[in-house]
Amino acid sequence: MATGLTAVMEWQNLERALRLALRHGSRRDPGRRAFTAQPEENLCRVARILAGDEMWQSEFHEFQIRDPKLRQIVAPSFNDRVIHHALFQVAGPLMEARLDDGCCACRKGLGTDAALARAMEECRQDRWFLKMDVRHYFETVPRSGLLTVVGGIFADEDLRRWMEKLVNSWQPGAPCGLPIGTLYSQFFANEYLRPVDLYLGEKAGRQRVRYMDDIVVWSENRKVLREFARDCRDIASDLGLTLKDPVLQRCETGLPFLGVLIRPDRVSYLTATRRRRKRRAEGLWHQPPPAAARGWDSLEGRSRALLEMAMRHERIFDESTGMDGRANRGGGWNNNAENCRSGNRNWNTPDNRNNNLGFRPAPAPSGITIF
Repeated sequence: MATGLTAVMEWQNLERALRLALRHGSRRDPGRRAFTAQPEENLCRVARILAGDEMWQSEFHEFQIRDPKLRQIVAPSFNDRVIHHALFQVAGPLMEARLDDGCCACRKGLGTDAALARAMEECRQDRWFLKMDVRHYFETVPRSGLLTVVGGIFADEDLRRWMEKLVNSWQPGAPCGLPIGTLYSQFFANEYLRPVDLYLGEKAGRQRVRYMDDIVVWSENRKVLREFARDCRDIASDLGLTLKDPVLQRCETGLPFLGVLIRPDRVSYLTATRRRRKRRAEGLWHQPPPAAARGWDSLEGRSRALLEMAMRHERIFDESTGMDGRANRGGGWNNNAENCRSGNRNWNTPDNRNNNLGFRPAPAPSGITIF
């Protein structure tokens, strides 16, 4: 069985990398269209780049978002995303095997759901929590230290060389920093704080969780948590990082974590999160996309966001009615043509009764004709 860079360049791995890259991003991306116009030829070019037979120059598109604080997002080109997926189909499992289930960010089978579930369970069982956060984590990760850590993971020299290329592909020559928005940054950021996981895993067991650089530990003893805070500050300092002032409070006061406030008996959205979701839902509904974009998939993002609001029973319309502004799927023939699609939503309160719920097309089983 092929290993290292040889496994990265196998044709099946390259095809899978292309499929993974196609899952995200706009279909109108010129780089995506150019790549998929001649997929086999471009995958061969990716193989030559990986083998070192052709020069590779990384390309990024940078923009800012405020969610809720201002962040600089770095989006690699489509060709680079294929390269990243090809590399981490092989390198990713090696790095994942080093992490335990206390590290949840950007990991298959874990993510925000697992982190919140762990936090809710511990808040019900323990009296105190300690919350720690790295100051400007992605911007301050020392690249020399990161290369030392990553270099010790891979036995294949060519694969190590590619990891070094990725670390220095954005802002070459900078001593610190990982771009927010790339696949490799997720793996590197999880791996670099692994010493904190090892320490807390030994001292606190399952009574802790880390979501990227947000770290929470629980205990019945406040003095123990103070000791954890001092030791974690020293570990972060050895890594070239700085922890913000830790938060040590009773669980009954509420733990702000991943956009929600967790108490032993209930979970609620933070006020800022609720307002942000309300603005987002109203903006998605009242600002339809241009007519040229109204294909079957053009409202996917809007529909997904609105469905999420409906499932979480967000109060996004007139609260004076005391009703949740839930969304029903689709329109109907007595409505306008756009609302005939089940991808669209009408705003209907639960007690509303009408006949404009539309339809959802589905493939018929073999041998059955639907009229």
